[in-house]
Amino acid sequence: MNVTTTENTGGGAARILENDITKAEMTWVRKEGNVIAIEHTRVSDSLRGQGAGLKLFRSIMAMAEQQKLSVIPVCPFAVKMFERYPEYGNLLYNPPDQ
Repeated sequence: MNVTTTENTGGGAARILENDITKAEMTWVRKEGNVIAIEHTRVSDSLRGQGAGLKLFRSIMAMAEQQKLSVIPVCPFAVKMFERYPEYGNLLYNPPDQ
């Protein structure tokens, strides 16, 4: 299972493809500053239970770390991944005190 990541100015996606067909996808949008929001995760039935979602999540976390981005988990799967893997907690977005 190889993860392919694509980006543009508005956001991007991490995908797992089989025969040029997207079998799993996690998308994000860029927010103000160095912040991204993971908004959607989809894994096809054929990949469920094989760690595809975790691979997508880890790919985006590596990108966020490399680009010094903070992450807002919006979709329930991303929220669950941050709870399950506290080692990524340093990438969670903390809003400035107002």
